[in-house]
Amino acid sequence: MGKKKQEEDAKLMKKKAKEAKKAAEGKKVEKSAKKAKKIEEAAESEFHSIETVEDLEDAVRRGVTFEETDFSGSDLADAKLAGIVLRDSNLAGVDLSGADLSKADLSGAILAGAMLAGAKLDNAILVGADLSGATLTNASAKMADFMGADLSGCDAAEANFKNANLYEVRLSGADLSEANLDGAILVQADLSGAALFKASLKKAQLEDTDLSGADLAEARFDGSLLMGADFSGSNAEKTNFSKANASESDFSGAALDQAKFDKADLSESDFSGVSVIGASFKGAEMKGIDIEELDGAKGL
Repeated sequence: MGKKKQEEDAKLMKKKAKEAKKAAEGKKVEKSAKKAKKIEEAAESEFHSIETVEDLEDAVRRGVTFEETDFSGSDLADAKLAGIVLRDSNLAGVDLSGADLSKADLSGAILAGAMLAGAKLDNAILVGADLSGATLTNASAKMADFMGADLSGCDAAEANFKNANLYEVRLSGADLSEANLDGAILVQADLSGAALFKASLKKAQLEDTDLSGADLAEARFDGSLLMGADFSGSNAEKTNFSKANASESDFSGAALDQAKFDKADLSESDFSGVSVIGASFKGAEMKGIDIEELDGAKGL
């Protein structure tokens, strides 16, 4: 009987220990929830007390965050907002021209139609953000993370996206004329119908990227990874593809007059219906390509 009672007491103690642990965890969750609520209330209170750009700049310096906050239509031109947290906030139509948003967290933020001309977005996080129709002319977004963001129809002429992450980004119909995209990750991005006249994409990653119907005249893809990319129907006259890996890519129907493919890997790519007058293919890997389709080209 003594042994049986000991076993029962042990089970009871174990049960009580589990209940105590559960209660402690419940209190911890409740405490965390209360803390989160206080932070949210403090942020809301802080937001309502902001009347000027200087007030906002001061709040950012004090580490105040603004998640799911509505700034739509505000004038924040030239504001110093480096490191600001604006996750899932509404900044549609906001004027952020010349603003410093370096290292800012704008994940999931709505920036549709926003003015970001000359803005600084270096190292900013814009994962899943909506920048459709936004103006980013001359903006600097070096090393910024735009993964999965929507930049369709945006004006980013002469913007700097060097080494930025643009994985699976929507840039259809965007203006990227003379933009710097050197070293950028554009894997599986949608650049269909985009304007990349004289844009620089040296050593960029564009595997399985859609560039169909895009204007790529005089753009530079030197040393870039273009495997499986779609260039069909694009204008790539005087475009430089030297030393690029464009194997299994689709160039069908593209205008490639005076384009440069020297030492590029073009294995198994589709060049049907292209115009290649004066194009250069010196030292290019042409496995699986019908050379007769490249009438007028040099270096074959």
